[in-house]
Formats: sequence, structure tokens, C-alpha cells
Amino acid sequence: MSLIYKPDVGTLPDEQWETVYLSSRDASAEVPINFITHPGVHLTQACFANGIYDDVPAQTCISNLLALQFRRFILDLYWDTINRQFTLCPVELPPLAGNASIGVSVDVSALSSLTATTASSTSTTSTSANIPALMARQTLSANSTTPTISTNVTASSTSTMPASIPTTTGALGGVLLELGGYQCSLDLNFGSVLSLLDSFFSNTSDTLSVRLAYLDINLHAAAPFVAPGDPALNVTGQKLPGLDEMVGSQLSSALPRALFTPAQLQDDRSDLGRSWYRNSASRSTDTSYFSEERDASNTNHTPDGWPGEAWLLLTDSRRLLASWGRVDPQMGEYNFQDDSINIFPAGYLHSNPNNVSANSIESIENGCFYHSGDFDLSQDNSSWASVTFNETTSISLSDTIGNLTACGMSSILNLTLSGTVTQDNLAPYRSFAEAAIFGWARGEPKNFSSTSSSEAEDDHRCAVIDSTSGFQGHWRVEIVRVGIELLVVYQDNLTIGFFRHQQYLSQQRPTYVQQEPHFNYRVRD
Repeated sequence: MSLIYKPDVGTLPDEQWETVYLSSRDASAEVPINFITHPGVHLTQACFANGIYDDVPAQTCISNLLALQFRRFILDLYWDTINRQFTLCPVELPPLAGNASIGVSVDVSALSSLTATTASSTSTTSTSANIPALMARQTLSANSTTPTISTNVTASSTSTMPASIPTTTGALGGVLLELGGYQCSLDLNFGSVLSLLDSFFSNTSDTLSVRLAYLDINLHAAAPFVAPGDPALNVTGQKLPGLDEMVGSQLSSALPRALFTPAQLQDDRSDLGRSWYRNSASRSTDTSYFSEERDASNTNHTPDGWPGEAWLLLTDSRRLLASWGRVDPQMGEYNFQDDSINIFPAGYLHSNPNNVSANSIESIENGCFYHSGDFDLSQDNSSWASVTFNETTSISLSDTIGNLTACGMSSILNLTLSGTVTQDNLAPYRSFAEAAIFGWARGEPKNFSSTSSSEAEDDHRCAVIDSTSGFQGHWRVEIVRVGIELLVVYQDNLTIGFFRHQQYLSQQRPTYVQQEPHFNYRVRD
């Protein structure tokens, strides 16, 4: 079933929060994408923790999370060998006979022509895929290793086939199959998610709303419908997905322009003059964050660099990066090699910092990538650094996320907040995303209408980076007065850059002067 981007009313950021997100995005436009922090979320916990895999609630949940500015999505996909599709339901769907009014049962004649699942595996251990990788920035080390897959799985008999399949009614009256602890739509599959992402990209393609998204895919085999609570079987031989059914093939077919692939990254890295530096009129990627080399033919290239978001979104028109997450051993014979041109290897877009746990953070003493006295970016490697919240903590969630963000780490949610999925309770998920903002201090920028009436509206036009302990390098609104002296970031109005104009940092400390109807800083002679 095709889904569309359709968030609930009131989900989109209000005017103040839109300013927060937009200014944060613009400020990081030249920073390579592997160093920008974003909130992420496991869809199983945020959307399907109640075990209901229904089309419309799934559409609402994923749309809401996109509208709330979550940028990384961890998706659990299950290979259904009977229907030969990747589904969101953890249990394979049997071929059916009948309908909702007379009752639904297994179509035995259809099932007999398939290699039906009649046994289950005893192993449930998950691991990451062993895939030939590009050189990842965060693992640039001679001692780097890649985890391998174990497929030692034995089979055992399961229960007999049920005579009928119990059903319930979905949100819009559709049929949901009751399979063990799950209620599953007949049509909610990987194609549904791709159609929603395509709709989202189409609806957010202007320079004010365009954003980059990340999709991490956990690969599973669906459990047998005759025993939904049992582990899945090994998927081998003809039961494996064919080339057109594979995850990467579906991504490439559904989102040919939006997808930024490993093959494209490798090509971009090989000649920076043809890629990230080719458009002199646009803002380039900041090379301070990666190694740059020049070969005998005078070609600049990089073994570990990534483009800035401005170049990726506007110059190259890409919106999505996909990577593998966990891979169940039952899917160990999946053809990862052919998918490697479209999907990044496991761990390539994700790095877990050592000695940092999201469940025990109040202030980060060890593991923080930010050090106030360091000005050399090469001293720390926070590439793709993230920390996952897997359990509740007694520490303030917002404070913890803020500390992680200030230390250069993205926060990933693997919890069902307040015991409810996103489509039933938006507030805690909104708070999680808002706490992950990297630029503005909490409560900033101040809204003029909420401040003292003795202050003029025009007094709130400047933002400063405050290095004092109360703000720790975050931005806040500065109530400016004539004569104040500050280093400023200014715009070159003659050069059209990313979403705004080019921005530069002054080398002198100018004096603030008022010139109606505008406010300016005048550099003293």
C-alpha cells in the first residue's frame, strides 16, 4: 500500500521553532555531514510498540516523526518467504481465503504450491553484516576489523497449521490478521515506507524545508505464521530475495534521485574538483574536517571525507543515505554484495563512542569530543558519533540529550516514551527532538512578546555565542545597545550561497550603531 507524508495538525514546528531549526541547519551547511548531530529514532519502539502494524497509524507516526525533525530512522524489515516481500510485520503472512464477513482461513491450495514454513530455528542471535566497506572516517585505523556472521542454526518442528486466522479491524476498517502478539495489515511493507519518503521529499523540496534523512535497516527473517512466537528459519537458496526484491534495488528504483550511495561517495572522493569543489558560486565543504591529498596528475582527492549538507542537498539534490544495521543470522546468505552499491555497510554511518552510556549521563567527564581549549579539528574524531537510549533513566532526558549534543554526539531513541507510541502521544517525542538542537541554548531565541515591554522589538535582533558556564558555547539573543563591541558573523549579499547568503566571521571587533530602519555593525578604522 502506498503511504503519503501526512503529519497530524499541530505537529510541524511553530514560527519560533522553525527559526531554531532553520538557523541551525544554515549554520552547519559547510560542515561535513558526518560531524553534524541529529536526533534519531527506532520506528519499532516509537510506532509499533503496541504490536499493531496498521497502514494509517504507521503513516501518521512516521510522518509525525519526520515533521518533528527526527533525521535518522532505524527500520526493522522482515523477509516474508511466502509472499516474497520485505514487510514491517515480524510474522510472515499466510495466503488467505475468504473475507472479513465470512471469516478468513489459510488457502491450503495456494500454500501447497509454496515452500511453506513448517520449522523454526533455535537461534535468535543478531549480528552485523560482513560487507566489503569503504574507508569510514570514524574507523580510520590500521587495526579496524569488521564483524562476521554466524549461521549455525538448527531446525526443530513446530505446531500444525491453524484452520483459520483470527482478524480484527484496522483504523480505517481494513482487515488486520492476529498473528500471535501482533496485528498485521496485509499491505504494510517496505514499499509503503519508500512511498511515504518519496512523498515527504516532494513536499519539502524548497530551500526553507529541505532536509537530509538517514535510514538504518535491521534485516530479519519473518517468523512462521503457524508459530508466531518461534524464531524464524534460515533463509537459503530459492527462498532468498531475488535481485529486484532486494532492499537496495527497491531503494534505487523508488528514490533514484534522492538516494546518495556508496558508489557516488567513492566517485566524489576520487576527484574533489569534479564534486564538492566544482561549483564556485555555492558554499563549499569545510576541508578542515578530513584528509585531502593530491596525486601526480594534480587531482585533489580524499580517503575519508564527506560533503557538506549544502552541497549534498542543493548542488547534488540528494536527500537520503541508507545503511545496514543489525542482521539476523537467519539472513546471513542475503546478497549484500550486490546491494553494496546502494546501501552503506553496517557501522559506516554510525559510531558508538567508548565509555559513554546514555543511561548514566548527567555531565560527561570522559568521552566528550568538545574541549574548550582545542582549536584543531583533527585532534578529535567524532565522525558519526551517537549514543542510543535503550532504557529509561532517572536523569532528566532533556539534560542528557543536551549534554550529548554539546559533546558532538547524536541521540538515538530506542524507547517508547511515556508508554505510548508517537501517533497517540506526540509531546514526549517532540521534547526529545527539541532537546537535540546543537546551536541555541534552551529557551532561545527569546520571543520579543514574552520579554519586558520596556525593551524595543529591534533590541532583539542579534544572537551571540556565549562561552560562559551558563550557556557553554550555545547561542542566545543579545539585547544590543549602541556602542557595544562584538566580533560578528556577516553576510555577503552579492553572493548567493546556501539557503541564505554567504557568512563570514569578522577579523575586527566593530562597534554597533543604529541606522533606521536597519541595524548594522560599523568596523572602526
